[in-house]
Amino acid sequence: MPLLQSVGKQWARILHGHEPWLKSFLLPLFAVSLSVQLNWWIAPHVSVLPLFLCFFAAILVAAWYGTWHSGAVAVVLSTLAADYFFMKPYNSVRLQSGDVGALFFFAVAGLAVTYLVHYLRTNQEQLRQSIATLEEEVARERTRLRRQEKRLGELISEVAITGEREREQLGQELHDYLAQLLALARLKLELAKAQLPSSATEARRHLIAINEVLEKSMQYVRTLMAELQPVELKQSGLIDALRALAAHMSRLDLAVDVEIGSNVEPPPEREALLLYQSARELLMNVVKHAQVGRAVVVLKKQAGELVLVVRDEGRGFDAATPTGQTDGRHFGLSSITDRMTAIGGTLTIESAVGRGTTATMRLPLTAFPSEVLIAAEAIKQDRVGVKPAVSPNQERLPL
Repeated sequence: MPLLQSVGKQWARILHGHEPWLKSFLLPLFAVSLSVQLNWWIAPHVSVLPLFLCFFAAILVAAWYGTWHSGAVAVVLSTLAADYFFMKPYNSVRLQSGDVGALFFFAVAGLAVTYLVHYLRTNQEQLRQSIATLEEEVARERTRLRRQEKRLGELISEVAITGEREREQLGQELHDYLAQLLALARLKLELAKAQLPSSATEARRHLIAINEVLEKSMQYVRTLMAELQPVELKQSGLIDALRALAAHMSRLDLAVDVEIGSNVEPPPEREALLLYQSARELLMNVVKHAQVGRAVVVLKKQAGELVLVVRDEGRGFDAATPTGQTDGRHFGLSSITDRMTAIGGTLTIESAVGRGTTATMRLPLTAFPSEVLIAAEAIKQDRVGVKPAVSPNQERLPL
């Protein structure tokens, strides 16, 4: 046995290089030679020599540790060795008529065993590769899920912070402008009351001023409500809301062309609001950064998806550089990406310095989880209008 182990180790080292000709010829030759030696060794000790048993073992070894060709060569060598050494007349390839059938059956069975072993090894290797591939995919999926969980936690935190910031901003606007308008109206009313007995003309002038102040207050409230929740979006749908948004952007010196595909079906209210908010944020980016006076908004249906494109020919930017950093009021492109990803959509940015920017949002035309949509639409962006020191909805108070 030590001799066999030593020989086996030597052959393992030889075959370690995976040379095809070694596996195809030397391995079956060694296995068949060992089978011949075993048959000679056990022949004196048994009454019936298990002639083909050792040769089948040689075929199995050659086919398992080699290739299909190794097994076939082992079958041929085993058939010749059995005929030459162990069948009468000995040391001759001549056969008796009764031995031809036995050798033929042995050769066919040997080839069948070789095929089965080859089939088993092939499937075993494919299974091993499939398991390795599956483990890699599972590892990648776990990594992706961990990133998504982390980003979702950040998104939830950002939603809470942004909601609080929006409430503070809304309260500030109401306090700084609407409350002052109403206080001014009250002051004018007191002046009118004081002037009424002595001067009807002065009282009339104050009443006219009060009417103008109240009209401005109503206009301010309507504008504020329209920006928080566009009336066109609720009453007529996304298409009319986009056209109203384009008209509103003209106040910021940005002409917007709206192109609607012929086969577009109005999406549900929540999806429409999500796309509207995203388009508004992208157009605000054009106003702030593109240094151009025109943009194009395209809404179309394509390959089972609702596609919204915002395109400009402005100065552009390097798309490989992160651009979605927060600035204290909004989350820019990163917030749009997060909202689209949360509902299974995508945002693609194509841009280059001096060649404009094209933002493409794709939303599958399927049902979306309402909880995710509620969280996604909670991320409020800048209201339409550049946010200067004084709100664009506010005008100088009349004195």
